[in-house]
Amino acid sequence: MNVTILGAGAFGSALGEVLETNGHTVKFYDPIKYPDIQLGDTLTAAEALIMAVPSHAVKKLLPNLPKDLPLIMTTKGFLSLSPFKDFSGFAVMSGGTFAADLLAKHPTTITGTSQVAKELFTNNWLTVEYSDDTRGVLICGSLKNIYAIGAGLKNLDRHTPEFNNYAGNVLSELYQILEANRCNQATANKSCGITDLIITSTPASRNFTFGRELAKNPNLTLRDVSVTTEGLFAAHNINNTPDFKKPSDTPILDEVLDRLKPLLQGEDDAA
Repeated sequence: MNVTILGAGAFGSALGEVLETNGHTVKFYDPIKYPDIQLGDTLTAAEALIMAVPSHAVKKLLPNLPKDLPLIMTTKGFLSLSPFKDFSGFAVMSGGTFAADLLAKHPTTITGTSQVAKELFTNNWLTVEYSDDTRGVLICGSLKNIYAIGAGLKNLDRHTPEFNNYAGNVLSELYQILEANRCNQATANKSCGITDLIITSTPASRNFTFGRELAKNPNLTLRDVSVTTEGLFAAHNINNTPDFKKPSDTPILDEVLDRLKPLLQGEDDAA
């Protein structure tokens, strides 16, 4: 299959490696990494699209994409399907893996919400577990980044009882959030939920390291954030997504949002 990957960062590039290993033809659109390649050039003959750009770039791209092709979202931060309602083949792929794991071909499971995603990426070391809960997978993939910031704020070590207690409480909150948004609570048990939370709550994750840095420097501003921290985008979207429902009894999420409030206020002022 001819696949266009939007975004040639670490994760998008790793996905491209998987697709080529599986026998697919890949084109990349990335105006920073490949400034001479136009979007239209990469869409010629495309049969599927993979969205792997930073979250802030998604809405700029959507109006320029064909609506009748499968669009598989790997970008985190969104809490609603509304921005993607015009895409007839929209799906989400999310799970507990880093780009390095994919490149090293470590046995990995991710969650995908379409058969196209499963067919494209499944091989003898990468399993795509199917879910029909597209919004639930989207929500889990986004919120786990906020919770990973929380783990960083507490500087938790995932090999300790303290982290196990934290992860268990987060899982309980995810159940509530999924139910409030008419999603399947069991989605939180999949790779896109608890597994992704565990690997994202480590120093290998920029969300975790951002949280740890914020704990050291409470006066941190967005200008001090040198890389994309998708948990910030997701936190901003909690209060800016009309159809997202946040239950009242989510103390961990509330604590992290409260710590992020000064940074998010600065983002709103800048906008």
